[in-house]
Amino acid sequence: MKWNCKCLVIIFMSMSCSIFDAGDSLKGSASLSSITVMFNEVEGIFYPPFSPDITEYSVSLSTFPRSISLVATSENGLATIQVNGELVESGEEIQVQTSPPNFVVEIIVVSENGKNSKTYELNISAGPLPLGE
Repeated sequence: MKWNCKCLVIIFMSMSCSIFDAGDSLKGSASLSSITVMFNEVEGIFYPPFSPDITEYSVSLSTFPRSISLVATSENGLATIQVNGELVESGEEIQVQTSPPNFVVEIIVVSENGKNSKTYELNISAGPLPLGE
């Protein structure tokens, strides 16, 4: 009977540690869960398709606008996000000024605990993506 109690205590402690570790790893997340780029209510096409682990993208819009709407959402809503040096809230829609023929948008995410950072780069262009992309 004592052995069963020890096993239950060990199982409970393991589960408790896993729960706390999950929260701590989220505090260390410097990843985005999504990025949206829009112009005239039409969403830009990302290549490659968005993934939190990929940090460089080509984004194609139908025409080259003077500004785009951008929404960057972090995996952890308490992470810090900067778009071209401007501090923004996770999930907040902002306007980003652009200039033809190409424009690079830099998104820097710093984890809640300040230990990790990740930089996403969006290369904005007009028209279809180049062949092979």
